[in-house]
Amino acid sequence: MNFKFLFFLSITVFSYFNILSQDRTLGVLNIDSDQVYDGYTLLTSHETTDTYLINNCGEQVHKWTSDYYYGNTVELLPNGNLLRATRLNSEYFINGGAGGRIEVLDDESNILWEYDYISPTYRQHHDVVYLPNGNFLFVAWDRKDSAEAVAYGRNPDLVPDNGQIWSEKLVEVRPIGSDSAEIVWEWYLWDHLVQEFDPNKPNYGAISENIDRVDLNYIPNRIINSWIHINSIDYNEELDQILVGSRFFSELWVIDHSTTTEEAATAEGGLSGKGGRLLYRYGNPQVYSANGDRILYGQHNAQWINSNDVTNNILVFNNGYEKEPSVSAIEFINFPVNGYNYDISNNQFDYSTPYLSYESTSIEGFNFSSFISGVQLLPNGNILICSGPSGSLVEISPEAEVLWHYLSPISNNGILEQGASSETINNSSRRIFRAKKYDKDFVESSISLNGSLEPIELNSSEYVCPNVLSNDSKNINFLVYPNPANNYLYVELDKEYNASVLIYDISGRLMLESELFSSEKLLSIDISSLDKGLYNLIIKAEGKFLNTSIIKK
Repeated sequence: MNFKFLFFLSITVFSYFNILSQDRTLGVLNIDSDQVYDGYTLLTSHETTDTYLINNCGEQVHKWTSDYYYGNTVELLPNGNLLRATRLNSEYFINGGAGGRIEVLDDESNILWEYDYISPTYRQHHDVVYLPNGNFLFVAWDRKDSAEAVAYGRNPDLVPDNGQIWSEKLVEVRPIGSDSAEIVWEWYLWDHLVQEFDPNKPNYGAISENIDRVDLNYIPNRIINSWIHINSIDYNEELDQILVGSRFFSELWVIDHSTTTEEAATAEGGLSGKGGRLLYRYGNPQVYSANGDRILYGQHNAQWINSNDVTNNILVFNNGYEKEPSVSAIEFINFPVNGYNYDISNNQFDYSTPYLSYESTSIEGFNFSSFISGVQLLPNGNILICSGPSGSLVEISPEAEVLWHYLSPISNNGILEQGASSETINNSSRRIFRAKKYDKDFVESSISLNGSLEPIELNSSEYVCPNVLSNDSKNINFLVYPNPANNYLYVELDKEYNASVLIYDISGRLMLESELFSSEKLLSIDISSLDKGLYNLIIKAEGKFLNTSIIKK
């Protein structure tokens, strides 16, 4: 007996996609289309000048192209424009995270605004954050020569061979025109030092009694120029405070942004009343000669998160740099905020261990990452993890179930091919500083999704992904009959548009492919060459993926 069915997109796609993914080595390796957050992921690589926006199927829906490699930060602004730090050449600052220019690109990669912050004595690096007032706040190296460093109390034996100490500063700029800016606020680490080495030099005092200042002679592991190495910056509008992370101190610092630039150089002023001193520090108490366990190890991407109390919840990618055994972790931390200050007991900042932690040893695709990397708490409670060195992105549920796994094909050898061997993949550099996922409605209302709608990786013509769009995008009706079928199968759509119809066997092999053009609503498919059995039929139309099972009798 023949049957005629009216199919609507069903949710029985996860097991099917797992079948198709068995031979995949790049791009989307795993997806749970019911639980994955419905959004678009922004990513780029140290190996390209391009920035990509992909959907949950790993398909490129938009791409921005620049003349420069990126300087780590890429973000979407509230209007959909792309904020991007870029790497300029410099003979004075050569180190990981180097930038020098900040640019804003429109939909078509036109530069709307660019600003260079680079000279023999300073250079923007690592991170930039957009502020609610429309300004940009960024981190910059502040170069000091050996004479100046020793004059401030640096032990001469702790000055690098090239005679340079790179301190840090924070700079806020207001964009002007298309290529300039006004500096409206600055904070210099050099104004907040302490040293126990030489009582005849400035900043002399006991480290343990000056916990809101930074030890000029603390050497974490080796004598290097980038001695502090701030690698992340975030802003809390409610507190008007800044959160930065020092990789080599393995600490997070909170700084008062409500000060004037003049107050930021002192220990007075601002909502906290403490000027530019460190309001709070977390992660490695030994750095300021305090007791307590070390929590952080070369961390990245520290950020305030929206939870029950936005003022005191922190999320960070804890790299595990120099930790034994080697393990990275996602840490949720509670800071003891008290008004505009933080609790201190016995001349030590109060702190607690993370209240929630996910370790790389227990989650597939979350790889140990000694450097770069990032994390994002998504609106539905899922967590997006970027294992930067391996180019692996994983979205997990709060229960640590892997819902989406994407392996970047962007490498120093160009875009890799689907099916590339593990040896080829592992021998290529595919570093991602961090990635961020954006809400579907925000993206679709602010960016033209005019990308290729194909995966980034090469030779992916047989790639099929289940429909992972939101429910309001799933209403393509189609008829498939008869089912079971003998020699011919008919596909009828509810309106005219271009579509591809693909039939796969249960092992994921593409058996038949037909095109339905905009002038047609009915397609006849000859399936007489197929063996008897169960097959999956996929209809790909207007960026949507519809699938069902058919039986060849």
